[in-house]
Amino acid sequence: MAARTSANFSSCFTFLKEALVLPTQNPKLFTPVFLLIALPSFLVLSTNVLFVQPLSMDMAELAIKLQTTDPSSAEYRMILEELKHDVTQLILVVVAVELVALVLGFVNQCVGFFAASSTYSGDRYSLPELLRKAMKGNLKGPLITIAMVTVLRVTYMALLGVLIYSVMQVQRHYLIKVLSVQVLLFVLCFLAFLYFNVVGMVSVAVSVGDTERRGIRALRQAWRLMTRVRRKEGLVLVVAICLLSIAVSPVNLVAAAYTKNMVLGLCLLVVYALLSGAEQLFYFAAATVYYCQAMDSKGEAMDYAYAKIPTVIKTTTALIVMLITTRVLDKQHHERFHSPGITSSVDMFCSLSPEAGKRNRRIYCIQLSDRVLMDASGDGATGMMSCSPSLIWPEMHELNCRWAV
Repeated sequence: MAARTSANFSSCFTFLKEALVLPTQNPKLFTPVFLLIALPSFLVLSTNVLFVQPLSMDMAELAIKLQTTDPSSAEYRMILEELKHDVTQLILVVVAVELVALVLGFVNQCVGFFAASSTYSGDRYSLPELLRKAMKGNLKGPLITIAMVTVLRVTYMALLGVLIYSVMQVQRHYLIKVLSVQVLLFVLCFLAFLYFNVVGMVSVAVSVGDTERRGIRALRQAWRLMTRVRRKEGLVLVVAICLLSIAVSPVNLVAAAYTKNMVLGLCLLVVYALLSGAEQLFYFAAATVYYCQAMDSKGEAMDYAYAKIPTVIKTTTALIVMLITTRVLDKQHHERFHSPGITSSVDMFCSLSPEAGKRNRRIYCIQLSDRVLMDASGDGATGMMSCSPSLIWPEMHELNCRWAV
């Protein structure tokens, strides 16, 4: 019992180990991808240090001077114009940087998830080859999913802001009764927000790996995988991402607070940008590996459930599918060639020979008009038919149904 528990516990972290070593399997791809992912963080932080903070300090000084200056004087109007100019510059810089960071964030997520998915599947592309493959393939689906997840994330953050504001507006005589409930509600909503962030990452991995799922369908599939298929691994992924983000954030605080030496402060920002790039690259790899392994385990669970079905039921279902498909094809053949010698109905004589045992039962279905229609068994089948038995059972791909010419 203890050994089984230990094995289950260690298996929950297996995908994290694979995500850590995944970039080392294709360095020529992940090195430029890593630098590309780190670029937006450095751009935002360096703009904050070089432009936003100096403009904010100038605006604070001008606001102080404005309060101590006579409103009717010319100096007051001059200070007011300078303040308006600084505010305009600050807004333009912030909006431009945020737009560039948003576009780069979309590109980085697509490139990162495509790189992780292709490398995990065994391909070894370079960055130009990966970009060409992404442009020719399924690029619309991940972009739609990323946009939808971003909108939902911003909406969720706005709701959290409203909840914080409501907590701050609680009056004193309601403090004991209401504040505890609102704080508990905020904590629960914040934890749900952290969980939703990870579900959003997995949904992008779903849209990259499955061309038929995008947007809501990808998000629904990611939710099912994290809440039903591999719940323990999903919880481990959420905790790992949160802890890694907490571990990296102090470097940003130190770099932002260090103002004595500009060069040293920029060096700290470079270090933080590289750490942030490595952190996001790990997020992409972990979400991709989790999705691939969850889909594999989902397929294994379906195989196990099918293996528990009695053989008689499988054989009967296979026979029904073959009879229906043969009737349809015979009717199509008759309508196409208008042959009077071939009847459109399938008059068949089916006999079972149980002497071979339950697993080796052979089914002989012979048309009465001297034309052998099919010879089906548990190992294979040939005949005047073409069927898609995977609609019923995935394992019926083993029935090699083909036209007999």
